[in-house]
Amino acid sequence: APIAYVNLPQAFVFNVTGDSRDRLVQIKAQLMVRGAENEELARYHSPLIESSMLSTFASATVDQLRSPTGRVELRDRA
Repeated sequence: APIAYVNLPQAFVFNVTGDSRDRLVQIKAQLMVRGAENEELARYHSPLIESSMLSTFASATVDQLRSPTGRVELRDRA
């Protein structure tokens, strides 16, 4: 099946903990799907997908986002 990328309409904006000062992070994400049916399902369920991803991103710490390994781990969890 062909690969398609589904843009999530809004960037994720959240506070990050783990440092002495407040930090605000913005992440723009795309979903990679295979096949037209999955592309349509991803678009239909995008509110639920966005909510789940925001919960995952919001649990990140400054240390995770600073290290390449931490960013890969966060991406894999999302």
